[in-house]
Amino acid sequence: MAVPLSTRLKLALFSGPSLATVPQLLDHYRTTPSEREAERSLATLTETVILPTSRAVLRRQCPQEEEALLSTVALAITQRLKRLREDPALPPVQHLEGYVAVVTRHTIDSHLRHSNPGWLHLRSRIRYRFDHDPRLALWEERGTLVCGRREWRTTHASRPLTEAQGAHDSELSLPELCLALLDRTKSPVALDELTSRMALLYGIQTQAELPLGSTELVAAPENLEVALAQHDYLESLWLEIRLLPVRQASALLLNLRDAKGRGVLELLLELEIATRGQIATTLSWTEAELTSVWERLPLEDNEVALRLGATRQQVINLRKVARERLERRMKAREAEKMP
Repeated sequence: MAVPLSTRLKLALFSGPSLATVPQLLDHYRTTPSEREAERSLATLTETVILPTSRAVLRRQCPQEEEALLSTVALAITQRLKRLREDPALPPVQHLEGYVAVVTRHTIDSHLRHSNPGWLHLRSRIRYRFDHDPRLALWEERGTLVCGRREWRTTHASRPLTEAQGAHDSELSLPELCLALLDRTKSPVALDELTSRMALLYGIQTQAELPLGSTELVAAPENLEVALAQHDYLESLWLEIRLLPVRQASALLLNLRDAKGRGVLELLLELEIATRGQIATTLSWTEAELTSVWERLPLEDNEVALRLGATRQQVINLRKVARERLERRMKAREAEKMP
């Protein structure tokens, strides 16, 4: 990953020409026998890379909790770097800025899922709508994800949502409400702002009302590493699911549920591991076919059997074979990572 000019300049000012790049600083921090030199390198990395990179992501995605989450991210990453220094066998952080950005996004997602899953779920639904409705579009503007009518992308700058509220807003469907709010503002708006406005209309607590407790700050660093590892694992698992024979993948995905019997395919979308289009392709369906049953997922085995032209027992057997294959493949992947 290229180091931004501003960061390179700060590094040169803080640490001199001999340690003017992030990889050099990381290597020096990890290998120097001097604890004083190591602390100096870590302080420079924190001030010139970790805090600025994390703050930039937080200001775009979760400005209300910027300061609280910033300290969580900084603590998590410095603890990770200290473990790397203590244990040379651990794999190094190759691209610090990218790693900081990933940890920051996971921190935000963890906070939102813990304190307001309804808001995050609504944001996922809105984002899906703007990705798939031909009238609508999503794009980045100065690092912020904005949404609007497709034709506004090159002609309109984003603005805050208008305060005006329609008399029948609460009765509109999600896509029509999106259009109504945009047309009253007459410009694109930030995705998070649109989500918060629609959350108010739907009776969902808004992001700005969510306090962050001190106990979460203490517990977060360890959870972050777990979250990163789980996300990587799920991405690998999804790749293996896409390689399954269609009947095995269908028996598995159409009935996929958690320990409480709730469907979990939506999580693949919320974690940005898969898209509906990818899920439909894995099932050999069209997106329209998947959309027609999405709200009823997970399906019972009898319905899955009808769709596959199989018996209920055959569906159970297909799912069992799929899980056994996935278990073997994931174990093989883990073995490949071992030295």
